[in-house]
Amino acid sequence: MIRLMQAALFLIKGLCLKLFSRKSVLIDGVGRISMKAEFLTRNGGMIEVGKNVRVCEGASISADGGRITLGEKVFLNRGVILRCHGRIEIGEGTLVAPNVSLFDHNHRFDTGGVCDGYSVGSIKIGKKCWIGANATILKNTQIGDGCVIGAGCVVSGVIPAHSLVTSNRDLLVRPIEPRDP
Repeated sequence: MIRLMQAALFLIKGLCLKLFSRKSVLIDGVGRISMKAEFLTRNGGMIEVGKNVRVCEGASISADGGRITLGEKVFLNRGVILRCHGRIEIGEGTLVAPNVSLFDHNHRFDTGGVCDGYSVGSIKIGKKCWIGANATILKNTQIGDGCVIGAGCVVSGVIPAHSLVTSNRDLLVRPIEPRDP
């Protein structure tokens, strides 16, 4: 009974997005979008959601003048953040673990510090990729089909198809020195 109610809530969320965000959020078919997922568009931003996409609670998807495309069967876990001013594209069948962040832009800065505005790029993630928990994908990144991005990685640039990306996870373990009284 609980699963049936959850399925109904997912359907209601999808229908609400279709009805109330017709021009800025396009949903193709039925998926599972949590009632606690956030979809925001402004300044002409667009979000396109393919068939059978699943978006968990706490996910936050924002297109501010940009365009986000989620291919068929994309899975966005809890706490995923997509912030788009240019273009973010996630290919069919890609799985995104909890607390992953994608930013296709960066604050402008110079020797005087942070300035107004953003430098904007794009992010393209191929088909059937797996993005591990707490990874961050930065602007001007292209990840090929079938890649695995390890947990906690910060990724920018071009990642060839069928690559495994990990970061150096060497731990430095030292004893705690006693304090003088």
